[in-house]
Amino acid sequence: MNFSLLTPPKPPAPCKPESDGRYQTKDATSLLGRTLASKLSAMKKADGGTSNVAAHELASTLSEIRMILSRKGLLRGDAIRAEAFLTKVSETSGSGGNSSAGGSGGGKRRKKDGGGSGGSSSKAFNFVDGSPSTVGHGIADDEGLLLISLGRILGAGKAGKSNESSPFPDVVIQEASEALLAICRHVTTYLSSTSRCSSAEYELLLPTCPQLLSGLGNTATNLLSVIQSDARASTMYALASCHRAASSIVNLMGTRLSRSTSTMDKIASSALESLFLANDNSKHCVEAAAALLAIRPLAGNADGVPPAKLWTDAVLRATRSLTLLLNIFFPMHKSALKAREAVNADDKSWVDFVERSLTTQAGRTNEFVRRFEGYSTVLKSLLDMEGYDGCRAESYVAFASVPLGNFLDLVELMLAFPSAAEARYLSTKPRLRGEPIKNGALSPNSAMIVANEVKYCGLELFGLVLSATNTSSLVHGGRIIRIAYNSLQSCCSYALRRSIDPVGTPAIRADGKRGRRWLHDSLHLRSKSVKVFGSAILTTGPSVALASEGGSLVAKGLVFVSGCLLEQTNAADADPEADWGTLVDRIEVASACADTLNIAIAVTGPYLESSTRSTIESVTATCLSDLPGYSIPGPALSYSSTICSLLRLGSSCVCAPWSDGAASRLTGPLRSAAESLKGSKDHEVSSAAYSTLCVCDAIMAPRSPPMMVVTRSVDAASGTAITPGEKSGRTFFSSDILRGIEAAR
Repeated sequence: MNFSLLTPPKPPAPCKPESDGRYQTKDATSLLGRTLASKLSAMKKADGGTSNVAAHELASTLSEIRMILSRKGLLRGDAIRAEAFLTKVSETSGSGGNSSAGGSGGGKRRKKDGGGSGGSSSKAFNFVDGSPSTVGHGIADDEGLLLISLGRILGAGKAGKSNESSPFPDVVIQEASEALLAICRHVTTYLSSTSRCSSAEYELLLPTCPQLLSGLGNTATNLLSVIQSDARASTMYALASCHRAASSIVNLMGTRLSRSTSTMDKIASSALESLFLANDNSKHCVEAAAALLAIRPLAGNADGVPPAKLWTDAVLRATRSLTLLLNIFFPMHKSALKAREAVNADDKSWVDFVERSLTTQAGRTNEFVRRFEGYSTVLKSLLDMEGYDGCRAESYVAFASVPLGNFLDLVELMLAFPSAAEARYLSTKPRLRGEPIKNGALSPNSAMIVANEVKYCGLELFGLVLSATNTSSLVHGGRIIRIAYNSLQSCCSYALRRSIDPVGTPAIRADGKRGRRWLHDSLHLRSKSVKVFGSAILTTGPSVALASEGGSLVAKGLVFVSGCLLEQTNAADADPEADWGTLVDRIEVASACADTLNIAIAVTGPYLESSTRSTIESVTATCLSDLPGYSIPGPALSYSSTICSLLRLGSSCVCAPWSDGAASRLTGPLRSAAESLKGSKDHEVSSAAYSTLCVCDAIMAPRSPPMMVVTRSVDAASGTAITPGEKSGRTFFSSDILRGIEAAR
């Protein structure tokens, strides 16, 4: 066990100014910058067999520094030095000197003597570009030295060029990038609060971030050139750390980088090249590159285009690229031929490469998977706003516009891919299933391999765009419900579809000449479809979900969800060979079905038709009667996630009235189930059972108006609420607790 993760270090002694005005700490363990600089110097002097030892010691030092910085920040919570540093910065800015708050690193060139800021600290150390620095102002010199050492490792300023390989091993580059990431994340997290330390750390980072970002771009370019010849795991991890550190800098600096055009183009170019890496260790690198491309709009550009508009343009470009990819490799509509004619200059190179250079199906399949994962990961990062801090992400969702029409076209293509692939596979002669389809690059065999992956990714993107869309958007509401319903129906088992919709589900021929489809048997895909259907109901709301066409589709969809729940929870009818999935997948499907029905009752409960509401409550009552304690439960009903989801569903049913105003009849069965589960050894189940009992008691016990209103007086001295005839302790209000905490600090 690593006890260092549990045991906080001894707090350092408080810093006080010396006679010369500088602040020197008495604790040697807090001199992180000096320690790192000494290790860096030792590695540069090492040669032969000692270089590996020095590199290992440098990496260990960086790892320890990273853990300290992630918990305490660059100034390690020293409020005295933070206040002194901010005062010095404001004085320097007011006198017209060289301030550390000088923006994104542009402007006039610094004077040779340090810009006239004076003081003994102006020549204490050199900045990453070789010029004298006053970044520490004699107060945070060690922190400035730490940033300089990180910059030297990451190739900032004159320390590195894009065409020269780094002298440091991959593990050192990775740890240095992670340390810089920890610094930026700590500042971003606490900058919006009233912490003076975070404000001082932000002022420390302002002059260094642009050049650190340039160094990260140089290092990423060098690592990519190494990967082309030798894709080692350590190099991939180092590259991913560089991309994450660059994302944190862009998130912190924002539009201060709008004039750093060459730097932003450099890191975007390296991220785009990393996006299409394909090997066993490339997944985390692709995700980091996609997050960097997604956060790039925050920096703005030199033309003054707002980040919200840049974000919308980025989503539109990625949507068009992914649509083109599907149309080039596996066209499903006649309109795909027009897409080939409208290929832009950025995509023409890889389209020509696929059509002229890739002749084998294995190569084309790998190229499709590589580009599909890259484009889809960028779209996920853009919609999820990965790397954005919470407040900024909410503001951009409010002001940025999602190109919903183009995006829904893409989602429909992706969700229809398995059905189209199966239809083409079954209609093609076996000896021709390995040949490319007409006007496409993939064969029916290759399309069947990637079909479910394409649909699952489409469901993920659909769910993300539903989260990013306003619930008041009524223009595409009917289309959203229709897409979600079609996806849900196509993922249900054949037996369930035949049972609920016998007219719309053709019977399987006895001779089996046309074969039987099997891609819909994936339970993992089914659970995702059920979740997305619930998200569609949440996004559109009751007004759209129950209007005309949408209302009938929602009703049918809820019946299918109820049937999926019964399939997984009914022990008598459980057939482990009917579907493709593990027990974990079955539990996930059952929980997703119960949660989706819960959403439907909460959102549209009073407006649902009586027939749909009866179906939901009938299925819920059956599942509650099958819970442990009544009978032998089904394979999915013995686990806490499913039990808690069913209890929440039952609580929503008894709380939401029917369309005619009547109350639910589930109160009795729900209370009995909760009584049998409140003593469960699983505390999550026990807590959910007690909460359900509270709901049942509140509904079953009618409350009449009181004959006498009881008033409670409050003792002014102690703040205690006094009730006549009742012994009571002191009442702690939230304001009292907060004042006490502030006073104790």
